[in-house]
Amino acid sequence: MVIKWESVDGKIIEFTNKNKYILEKKTGFSYPPNDLKLVKSPYQIGSTLIGQVIEPRVIEIEFTIITEDKELLLQRKREVINAFNPLKGKGKLTYDDQDNTYQIKAVSEQSPKFLKNRRTYQDIYLKLHAPDPRWYNPDEFTAVLTQNTEIVNNGDTQTPCIFKLNGPMSNPMIINKTTGQKISINHTTSSGEKVVINTKFGSKSIVLYDSLERKRKAFSLLSFDSQLFGLVRGSNIIYFRASNMNEESNGIINYKERYLRI
Repeated sequence: MVIKWESVDGKIIEFTNKNKYILEKKTGFSYPPNDLKLVKSPYQIGSTLIGQVIEPRVIEIEFTIITEDKELLLQRKREVINAFNPLKGKGKLTYDDQDNTYQIKAVSEQSPKFLKNRRTYQDIYLKLHAPDPRWYNPDEFTAVLTQNTEIVNNGDTQTPCIFKLNGPMSNPMIINKTTGQKISINHTTSSGEKVVINTKFGSKSIVLYDSLERKRKAFSLLSFDSQLFGLVRGSNIIYFRASNMNEESNGIINYKERYLRI
């Protein structure tokens, strides 16, 4: 089992039981907290559950640095401080147990905390905050859309997706027949142009690329009755159509499955 951290600027710290960063303890890798939304009426016995919200995930890691001399210890401590600098923003934590690999985006809640130390070793405590508590499969699934494409989401929750509509085509429409939601674009693209639709919450976007890969935001192309939907858990029947297509034209979906625990 290997746990690896990669910061925004590419600094990598790898925790195992036999390298220079020796993993001692980890928590927060299973189910994240679940906040129950309850209401209570006067004289009601108990309360009524109206919903529930999965809370952000807190991950704690304790590890030890063991070196041959004091100077090397100071160097590796500095590497850890640099890699987990909370001012850099969200990094990527990878969990690999040889059978499966999972990843999650997180940020340090605080700088690394240095615990017991001697001349050539140092115990360190990390506390990471993952705003989206779901682990995701780093392997992206890709499919070419037809008038009836079954996409199976084997994750634990709904997952966002990215649609790439490669021209030429006019007024493309994507419908999730499983949920009844649709995405309709009122626009005509020429050969070499494409529309990229991102349905991730907090990052939803529609971008138009011309034949020279120059891009511009294009939310105005979206019809008023559209919803930037994701894929529900299980089977999703996706319908795609557009006019004025040729052999260069296609619609492609990309997505990564999300999991509540590993």
